[in-house]
Amino acid sequence: MLILFVSSSRAQVNGQGQLPYLGWSSWSQETISGESWLTEANIKAQSDALKASGLQSQGFVYINIDSGWQNASMRMAARR
Repeated sequence: MLILFVSSSRAQVNGQGQLPYLGWSSWSQETISGESWLTEANIKAQSDALKASGLQSQGFVYINIDSGWQNASMRMAARR
């Protein structure tokens, strides 16, 4: 009798959430090269490299542009 009252829960299987967000982030490049690195040409070059390497076909489809806003020296340089 108790078994009749127990409901089973099922996860939706639709392919979402199976992998983390895959892509490239400018954060490490900004910390190494400094604020002048973040240009449209450099971002396009990274996007082209992501595709040319074959990673895009493997799910690496995100380009995260991080300007290093948390770095105090970069914030000061941006105010000048």
